[in-house]
Amino acid sequence: MLQKIASSFSHMFYPHVCRGCGTDIIDAHHLLCFHCLAGLPLTQFAAHEFNPVEKTFWGRIQVASAMSLLYFTPASLVQQIIHQLKY
Repeated sequence: MLQKIASSFSHMFYPHVCRGCGTDIIDAHHLLCFHCLAGLPLTQFAAHEFNPVEKTFWGRIQVASAMSLLYFTPASLVQQIIHQLKY
């Protein structure tokens, strides 16, 4: 009970907000809300052999396999996430 009160009190000064849309997140262990997480553009390249990412490396270097989890577009949530990871 005391730990929950302390957590709520610290949440007032250090709120946990979604890195994508800025809404308040209750759980401090997540960076994105469920709405932003569900809206991420997944590629499904892991399920496909000879996907476009693997083909990019053909003739350049030898790789066993390659894939991309998300599609990247400028000024998108994916770009914001990558920027926050880098800086």
